[in-house]
Amino acid sequence: MEGGTNLFSYVAGNPTTLIDPKGLSYLIFNRSTHTITLYYKDGRVVGEYPAYNNTISDSMAWPIGTYDYSHYNFHLESGPNDSYGSLGIFVFNVLNRSGMGVHSGQEDKDCGGPPCKTKGCIRTTEEAMSAILHTHFGDTWFGGDKLTTIRVNP
Repeated sequence: MEGGTNLFSYVAGNPTTLIDPKGLSYLIFNRSTHTITLYYKDGRVVGEYPAYNNTISDSMAWPIGTYDYSHYNFHLESGPNDSYGSLGIFVFNVLNRSGMGVHSGQEDKDCGGPPCKTKGCIRTTEEAMSAILHTHFGDTWFGGDKLTTIRVNP
């Protein structure tokens, strides 16, 4: 194949540590680089965005691991400067935790959006949330490249 097709693109080129058993879109959060990357089901990168998991003192950060997508909450009452941003939250199943998700918000605060502390969630940008929404729901909100997992790396 000499530099041709990557047969492992569906797992971001890393078949020994990443899996995509459902064959749909997924997220990878890298704590050390403060980024979240959204991938299409075929392994192509949709985008990479700033993201942090800075938590308030009585909350815990996400554990390292892979977590299944649970559901989406819209948060109609919120805007880009509110706690959850204007585009809702994607919630994942994290053992012994509830409401662990990815959202935006706090853009006008001194901490500047993604670095602002949360109650355990990963905070990213409105741009990232828009990309996740569009990828997950597609143009019709009924049939996109459904989000399946998030992988949290050190």
